[in-house]
Amino acid sequence: MGMKKIIIVFLLSWAFCLDTTMTLTGQGSVKYRPNMAVIQLGIEETYTDAAAGQKESNKKINEFIKSAMGYLPKEQMETTALQVNRKFDYRDGRTVFAGYDIKQSILIYCTHLELIGTLIDLSMKCGLNSLYGVSFSHTQPDAFQKSALELALKDATQKAKLIAQTLSLNQVELVDLQINPSQIPINFEPQPRLMSIQSADTTTTALPSELTATQLITAKFSFKSKPIK
Repeated sequence: MGMKKIIIVFLLSWAFCLDTTMTLTGQGSVKYRPNMAVIQLGIEETYTDAAAGQKESNKKINEFIKSAMGYLPKEQMETTALQVNRKFDYRDGRTVFAGYDIKQSILIYCTHLELIGTLIDLSMKCGLNSLYGVSFSHTQPDAFQKSALELALKDATQKAKLIAQTLSLNQVELVDLQINPSQIPINFEPQPRLMSIQSADTTTTALPSELTATQLITAKFSFKSKPIK
């Protein structure tokens, strides 16, 4: 074999053994059931006397807290600051004072989901007239985010192996990994979803929806071609 031909064969073999990198994406999602609910209840009423209205509002809130303590500890209930706003009506082109709008709400952190309907019904019996919403979450969401991350890594790795097999490449190696910054961090609690509420004759039924933990990653893989023999 001539020297020129030997050099060409050597250069081709060397070129096909060079490292090649590819950037791939991976996605993983895990569905799970919530084990905690946050219920926001409150009272909104209009009074002609601000002091009397505040006293009545506090009375109803305290009555509810006292009754709810039969189902959960007081530490799982949190009241917000009472709001008092002057109310005006417009009659015959004039602004007329119409009283005071008084609003106060309470947050309930409930880890027994079967009590949600009972607590909502109890609040109405105690004079509260507003249900602002019920959201669901989990006390240990990071465990599901980690599982989603594992699935995202597996997804990207499977893509890399498929590419390597198709192009007759070998020695696939992960050289860089980035978790998409737009996704929820591993230790961040996912945004809870609002529940569905079905009202029967006397009982409110809460139907929690599933939550989903999702991770997106960008992974760079190094490939090496099979040498020419």
